[in-house]
Amino acid sequence: MIFFLLLFELPFFVFGQHSIENIQVDTISLKTHVQYLSSKKCSGRGVGSPGLDSAARYIVSHFQSYGLESVPAGDNDETFYEPFNLYRFYNDEENTFIRFGNNELELYRNFHISAIDQTTKAETAEVVFGYDEDNESQRNIAGKFVAISTDRGWVEEEHLIKEIREHGAKGVIKILSDNGELSSDKVALMREVLYELNSMSYFLDFESSEFFTFRMPMVSVAQLFGYRENAFKRDFNRYKKGRKSRLNERTNTFTYSLPRISDTVGVKNVIGIIPGTDLKEEIVVLSAHYDHLGKSTHGYFPGADDNASGVAVLLETARSCGELSKIGVKPRRTIVFASFTAEEQGLLGSQYLLEKDTLIDINRIVANINVDMVGRGSAYHPQAPYQLYVYGNEFNTSLLELPDSINQSHAYLSLDYQYTQEDPNNYFEKSDQFSFIKQEIPAIFFFGGTHKDLHTPKDTYDKINFNRLEKVAMLTFYTLWTAANIGEL
Repeated sequence: MIFFLLLFELPFFVFGQHSIENIQVDTISLKTHVQYLSSKKCSGRGVGSPGLDSAARYIVSHFQSYGLESVPAGDNDETFYEPFNLYRFYNDEENTFIRFGNNELELYRNFHISAIDQTTKAETAEVVFGYDEDNESQRNIAGKFVAISTDRGWVEEEHLIKEIREHGAKGVIKILSDNGELSSDKVALMREVLYELNSMSYFLDFESSEFFTFRMPMVSVAQLFGYRENAFKRDFNRYKKGRKSRLNERTNTFTYSLPRISDTVGVKNVIGIIPGTDLKEEIVVLSAHYDHLGKSTHGYFPGADDNASGVAVLLETARSCGELSKIGVKPRRTIVFASFTAEEQGLLGSQYLLEKDTLIDINRIVANINVDMVGRGSAYHPQAPYQLYVYGNEFNTSLLELPDSINQSHAYLSLDYQYTQEDPNNYFEKSDQFSFIKQEIPAIFFFGGTHKDLHTPKDTYDKINFNRLEKVAMLTFYTLWTAANIGEL
């Protein structure tokens, strides 16, 4: 009903209604897009790789051919890019330490740090043992470290750390069940593993951490609190059993230095626009990330479903909107087509646009539609392969209502809204629409669901269901076009 009303609500649709109602999806183009983006030419589209640059140039070339404008306006390819830097951090082992009294702990052998722990200079803090949320005297932990046991479940531990952080603590020290320090062989292995992990971890900022997570074997914690190892074990066991323990009264002061060596990687979002008319100051964003996992020693990760399929839908929607614009059928609101990079690294591309840059005034954005992994559907859904999960939020129910009414007339998919109410796997937080949600911008998420080939070299072009992808492209176009033209959004 919403779409039916739309056609008669807008005067210029008298001119363009026939064109809009006869929009067709170009299946050959969908296949071409997915095939190219998942090919060896793009070699997995890893951050900082030539393959990702090839994918970006491919998207730009089609934006240009469809008649999209760049931001800012210009005549060359570069104006479709939003360039920025990402950082990788490696431990500066020679200058990393924890010191107290005459003792110095060695990284890896005596303590471990999280991937995001770093300081720009040596800092000093007090450490206290244990935290009891029901004990008022133990809540005075602002600016301090809190040593906690790790024998509770993961969910309970995360809840405890969250509460400790909310009370202003500087960090936690997790007491590992291992009694002793690591051997030289294990230190070497740990160093190698963490180097590989750090080489795959990217960040937007280069600054000191606000909250630290250290892990220490018992022997190191015993030293930190001035205990002999056996005495510490005895009092620690008493503490875990809920009995009175001298550990509750123990504190110490230590100095820590966690410098990092940084590596800078240049990346870019790809952005094209179709200017609006009477509501042009309002923006609707259609997004789909174009990065993936790159290569490994076993080959490259094609990422046909994740997310060449979503980019193909974005490009096909841009083509349809561009063709309408060329014949004078223009949207009321400005439409931004955003293909984000570094989604796989934690939504960094969309985060940069919305939190770090001023390329687009985010106060003008009234809605986001994000498309991710829509080429196959869930292997576990009874309506597969034509099911599509639709996620939304509480900021705008009218936006979330659009797909269902449009689907009944144009796409004929089986839409599943079950995770809008309850999302146990937090999928809504794992793609770029969540960056918009954090800015309180209404967003909906088209998601096909997971399958066994996700994030493996087996996510290939030949497994994409293009009949399904046509339907998703049709639903995406009409949802976007309606959102860009309806009077009240």
